[in-house]
Amino acid sequence: KMCQGKDIESMLKFGGGGGGPAEDLSGLSGVQRAQQELQSCKLPHGCRVERLHGSATQLIFELDVSEGPFTPATLGFWVKVFDDFPAPGSFSVRSTKRLFHPSVDPSTCRVEIPEERIEVSGSLGIRPLLLAIRDVIFTPRDSPAVNGDAAMLLQTDRDEFRRTVRLTLNGGDYGGIKFDRVLNLGKAGGTLKNSPVLDKPVTDQVKVDMMHLEVMKDDFTRQITAWQQENLEEMQRL
Repeated sequence: KMCQGKDIESMLKFGGGGGGPAEDLSGLSGVQRAQQELQSCKLPHGCRVERLHGSATQLIFELDVSEGPFTPATLGFWVKVFDDFPAPGSFSVRSTKRLFHPSVDPSTCRVEIPEERIEVSGSLGIRPLLLAIRDVIFTPRDSPAVNGDAAMLLQTDRDEFRRTVRLTLNGGDYGGIKFDRVLNLGKAGGTLKNSPVLDKPVTDQVKVDMMHLEVMKDDFTRQITAWQQENLEEMQRL
């Protein structure tokens, strides 16, 4: 699996119910906030969190899917928290596998997590974010849509959506896009919509490198936005 290997510093396994940290974390942000929350975070059965070596702000969230069309897959998600975490928008989530899902971009594997699906108790937190990822996979919805084909199929024909999810989880392709095999490893995938172009398999290391580039791009964009805001405030003071 992609989320296993020498890049992983440690695995934190949490089971059972329960809420997040009881202590007051209002004065913490970024790495410190994420680390403190992880120490006392409790997640439902089938959820695991792995901390990436060398970066306390990057996590792998592994989920055993037991409900919905993605059952019985085990899926991984790369979670990045930024310096202003837990401010709104202070995180990014990417699937470690290419999935046919309305909220998963089939090109970048970015997962769109709507704010209304994060159970907020005052502010964003690690546990609410991970539970929101779980909810997005267990109960797919047609919005926010970053995969238009998946969203339309879910809207118009749920049975066909389930069949397409199953085919793509088995490494099939849909609409010219080759999806990663998650189930029945070692078997050949299928094809829908007469897609003649099959992508060559991409190694896990290449996927990790691509994700790092995407995060660097996100970081750069956020820095540019901050600089623009500082310039604007400076001009207003003149």
